[in-house]
Amino acid sequence: MIAFGRRAAVIVSAAAALAAWQKCRGADKPIGSEPALAAPGILLNTGARIPSLGFGTYLADGDELHEALLVAMSLGYRHLDSAQGYLNENILASAIAESGVPRDALFVTTKLWCDSHGTAATRRAISQSLSRLQTGFVDLYLIHAPDNQGESDSEIQRLRLESWMVMEEAYRAGKLRAIGVSNFEPRHIEALLHNADGSLRANAVVPAVNQIELHPHFDQRTTRDYCARMGIVVEAYGAVGADGLLQDVTINRLALEHGKTPAQISLRYTLQRRGAVVLVKSLTPQRIEENARIFEFSLSDADCAAIDAIVANGGERSYWDNSDVP
Repeated sequence: MIAFGRRAAVIVSAAAALAAWQKCRGADKPIGSEPALAAPGILLNTGARIPSLGFGTYLADGDELHEALLVAMSLGYRHLDSAQGYLNENILASAIAESGVPRDALFVTTKLWCDSHGTAATRRAISQSLSRLQTGFVDLYLIHAPDNQGESDSEIQRLRLESWMVMEEAYRAGKLRAIGVSNFEPRHIEALLHNADGSLRANAVVPAVNQIELHPHFDQRTTRDYCARMGIVVEAYGAVGADGLLQDVTINRLALEHGKTPAQISLRYTLQRRGAVVLVKSLTPQRIEENARIFEFSLSDADCAAIDAIVANGGERSYWDNSDVP
């Protein structure tokens, strides 16, 4: 059975946190009166642009997520990331409707879960996600991971390729404005572009994005270099929540020097040094705003070199390892 690693979390009421934050800001500074976010777009191989900061929804649900999404959109977040496996696409749709932000002003991502690989299952999953999101299209649709419920290596590979080919059809039909992958290594991507006999598939679509764990404690050099050669944008998760990251001595020293939080330093490094889109997730209004302010400063070459040295050996994963998936 395929499953995420889930972490224990204490979720403070979003409504209470929002009220406290508004009180701290002052009654004369309502949410959205001073948009914090001015995220530049990164060009995809489709010709569209993806905002370089995304708001993630992993392990979030209910009223807490709804309120957090409203705060995020009021602060200028326009890139919103969900997934079939998160079971919260309907909450994202509800928050978008309440926000008043036009759909065309948003960049919405969702993902195909591992139990929905294969031709018929993927067609059904796309239709259901569009329905739950109350939209006629999504801006980016990802295969969540290379693994699936196939019972042999060849079946896993076949089901995954079938899913990709259905996604290519939906991309050409305009239902999926861009398609990509998540947690894929280069060999997994290569398998999408080739037939079983190793020949290049005619009219194969190169993924627009590979969403992977990437942060100052995990370098992903091989995958990053491959994606750069292929014109695939890397989207990073884990740049705040990775094990021990916010306690790192170098990260904390730079945070003190810049008057920023350790999370802001990690996010800025991943964005600036690695050239990646970065995903953030918080249910706390103050943290949501802090994460949006990573465009208000930059790191020097010496700062970046100091962080580079943390993972001189490549670093270690904190999240999902698909290195053994065929």
